[in-house]
This record gives sequence, structure tokens and C-alpha cells, in this order.
Amino acid sequence: MSFFGHSGKVTGYNYDYLEKISEYTGWEMEYVPYGSTDSDLQEGKADLLGPLLKNKATEEMFEFPKNSYGTVYTTLCALAASTLHENDIYNVDMLRVGLWEVAETRNEEVLTFLKSENMPYEIIYYETAEEQLEALNNGSVDVISSVSLSPVANARIVAQFAPRPYYFASTKGNTELVEKLDATIELIDQVEPNLQETLYNNYFRVANEAFRLNDRQKEAIAEQGTLRVLCSENAAPYAYKLNDKPAGMLVSILNDFCDKAGLTAEYTTCESREHVRKLLADGSYDVLIGIPLTSGLCSELGFINSAPVMTSVLAYVQHPTKSSTDTSGQTIALVKGLEEQIPTGSYADVILCDNSKACVEAVESGKADVAAGSRAALEYYIYEDNSSLVTSLIPGQVQKAAIAVDRNVAPDLLSAMNNYIYSISEDDLANYLSDGNLHPESSTMMEYLRRHPVQAVVIIVTVTVIVAVVVTLLTRSSKQRAAMEALHNSQLREALQIAKDANEAK
Repeated sequence: MSFFGHSGKVTGYNYDYLEKISEYTGWEMEYVPYGSTDSDLQEGKADLLGPLLKNKATEEMFEFPKNSYGTVYTTLCALAASTLHENDIYNVDMLRVGLWEVAETRNEEVLTFLKSENMPYEIIYYETAEEQLEALNNGSVDVISSVSLSPVANARIVAQFAPRPYYFASTKGNTELVEKLDATIELIDQVEPNLQETLYNNYFRVANEAFRLNDRQKEAIAEQGTLRVLCSENAAPYAYKLNDKPAGMLVSILNDFCDKAGLTAEYTTCESREHVRKLLADGSYDVLIGIPLTSGLCSELGFINSAPVMTSVLAYVQHPTKSSTDTSGQTIALVKGLEEQIPTGSYADVILCDNSKACVEAVESGKADVAAGSRAALEYYIYEDNSSLVTSLIPGQVQKAAIAVDRNVAPDLLSAMNNYIYSISEDDLANYLSDGNLHPESSTMMEYLRRHPVQAVVIIVTVTVIVAVVVTLLTRSSKQRAAMEALHNSQLREALQIAKDANEAK
């Protein structure tokens, strides 16, 4: 729960939670390494110890608060490279489960869970935790038991159950400290209800799985060899054409997946949904990226969406002077596929566009009063056009960016792609998005002035005023320097005359 680093600095769930307690109480914390801390706590040499489970035996030994500061679960873990996930563990014909024979309470919880879920299973017991882990790694079992506070290397949690709260404890009879601790934990739960989950995610949740291929995935990839990719030209920051080459977040992710899996990607770009339909009719493609694919369009075209790469909030875009409340008589431009998500009943007319770029252009040209689409895409084209348009979020509405795969492609290849998507860290995802948001060379000043005549007048007037002020200040400063020099010269002449008169008097 906490540990001392090489430099002696303490870190971990316990440390962060106790530091938060110190903020509320003013307590000064001193941290000591584990050793015989439980006996030290009993003897009053330490004030707090955690985490501890509260049961009859521990309550006889220590003083506990009423409020816990976290929850531990019994878990079943599968290898990260396996095909087992939370949603398909129930579909296994026979689940082979490895248990550590000395963990009697945990084993009972596992058996209770398996029986309650009516899952077919085979139990294999191991004398040591090391043997249990080795059995998972060599494929002797499908899953092994563990606890949520002890992540298993190169594994993912596919089931968790039997929640148990854990507590800080103090020396028996130290009621004053424990009452203050209890009140503080209760206050933290009220003020910062997500703190426990945040700390758990920071220190224990395996947020991203290692990308590994199982034998079936390797076989499917070897047979596939090359992915024929149909890529949108105008779906930035996800997919677009830059310097006559495919670019964007999804393109970078697909290229990296191909590099790691040993595939080759061949790209063909497309302009619109109609162009996609024509190209699909004329040829065969394995992957489609950049076109917003609803389930209906996927069904029509014969594609399956991968796991979502990211979720983008939807937004309106309009001129800053336009009313965002009175939509009567207005025209709204929508990216095709969003007409079921975005309410349009109050608008006089609806224009359906192939992409967010066309939506921005519709508002800029006056064909539409407002447009709606992915905020990330809308803001990309607003920036690219040096536009003065503004966006506003549509509450509760999102769009998922994914990679669509032809349904005739081997399922194990799609499974491998999903595994890669699951393995992408938040930092890497942010880097992919940052790369996708790169713009071509900025427009020249003359092009900006041509597109924005009102702003051009403001800029010219502002620059003229600034120049006039600077010239005035420089002129005034020059006159002041000349006057100061004349005064200085006059004073110098007077001083020389006085000195001359003094010499003659002698």
C-alpha cells in the first residue's frame, strides 16, 4: 500500500491518503517501515497501521474507526495476451482455475462465485503462489486467484467479487485519535467521494495491458499479410490527407499496430460516404477509418467497429454573435450519422455534410447558422481556417472514434487489433492525438486578411495608432534631449566663465 523509494521518499495509496488526512487535521505524519509494526502498534510505539481487515480477532487487538478507506476484492486474473475478458469469461466451455491451497478464505470465495454464476470449472491447487503464477504463464490454467491490491504481472482482471473494506487501526484504547480519524475519513468521503477510486486507479489498476499475440492471432495475421485501408481525406484529427499522404490519429495507431503485428498497410483515400460506397463496390478493402460509422452504416457496408480508440464530446459551432437559444428560422449543418443524436426539430432546415470540415465551411459561408459534430474535429478546422467561429458543448452527447474492419476478415485479427487498442496508455493516446492535430503550414497574412476583412480593418487601424503613438513619443523624447543638451551646455559655459573670472582676480 506504501513503500520507501531509493531516496527514502514514501509513496503509495496509504501515504497519499494519510497526507490528505493531515490536510484536514493538521497532524504531522512520521512514516516507519513495516517490520514488527503490529506489535509496535499494540505497545503504543506506533499510532496507526493499515490496511487491516476488521474481524473479531483484529478488533480484540486494535482500535478501529467505523469508516474504511478502501475496498479489496478477490479476483480472477487471465494473461494479458489471452482472449479472456470480463465479457467472455462466461462463454468458456471449461474454465481451468489455479488456486493457492493455503489461501483458504480466498478459495472459498472463488468457489462461491463460480457456483453462483453456474460456470463450468476445473480447480487445480498449487502449494506456492510462485507455482500458481507459473501455471498461468505456461498455459496450464486459464485464470488464477488473487486480490485487487496485488496486481498480477502481465495479467488482466477478468472477474472480481467478495468485496471487503479495509481500515486504519490504532492501539487498543486510543479512542480519542480513532474518533478524530473516523470523523476525518467521513468528511473526506463527503468532500472528495472519488478519492479512494482515484488512488486505487493510480496504484493498483492495470490501466493498459501489454500487447501480445496468441497463436491464433499470429496465424491470422500471417495469413492476412497486408491490410487494404480506405482512409478519409477530411476527418481530422482522426484521419485526413496531408501532403498527399494519409495522416491523423487513427492512421498513426493503425501504422503502429501493423509494425508491431508484422502487417503492411496500403492506403487509398476517400472524399465522402458516396465515394466510400463507390470504392467498396469497385474493390475490396479490409479497414475503413475516418468516416463516422454508426451501427446502421456498418451493417450496410459490412464492417465491424473495433474497440473505441477515444471518445469525443459533440459540440455546436457558430458565429459568436449568433443566438444559441433562439433557433427558430435557423439552419443547422450536421455530420452525416449524427441526425439521430442531435435534436433538430426546432430548426427550419437541416444540411447533412460528409465531415466536420464541410460543416465549418457551411457556417462560414452563411449556408448554415450553426453546425454540430465532434468537438475535436470542428476545432481542428476552425483553427485551420483562422476562423472566428466558437464552439459550445452539447451536454451528454459523445462520438466514439474507432477503426472499422471488414466482417470477412478473420475474427482473430480484429481481436489482435482490439488488444493493441486496449494496450495504449493515456500518455501515448495524448501523443497520437497531438500528432493528429498538426496543421499544414499556417496561412499567409494576406490570406487571413482576405478571409477576414473586418478583422483586417481592426488590425490595420490598431497598427496605425500604435505607429502614431510611437512616432509622437520618439519626437517628444528627441525634443526633450535637445533641450537638456542646451541647458547642460549653458550651465557648462557659465561654470567656465566663473572659473576664468576667479583666475583673473588672483
